[in-house]
Amino acid sequence: MALGGILVREAAETVTCKRFLAAVHGVALIIILVAGFGMIARLQISWPWPIWLYAKIAVWLFMALSPVIIRKCSSRVIAFFLVFLAALTAAMLGVVKPT
Repeated sequence: MALGGILVREAAETVTCKRFLAAVHGVALIIILVAGFGMIARLQISWPWPIWLYAKIAVWLFMALSPVIIRKCSSRVIAFFLVFLAALTAAMLGVVKPT
């Protein structure tokens, strides 16, 4: 939701709006990280982690950096496509858990 707000923030370019969206994005990232480690504990995954888990962490890092990518990207359509593709990849990795 916060990334959607960042993508369409053309209407609200105030500093307060930017800070609010950044804060919501950060809180959502922390919730996703805690939930992910809870999933690891629930599935009883021990070291060494499977490859899909490393890929999921890479997607999380990409999503953490996505506000910067969105700001630097010249086309909002390309930025939206990249964020959507990363979210789709994370969902697929979480459901399928390829080996």
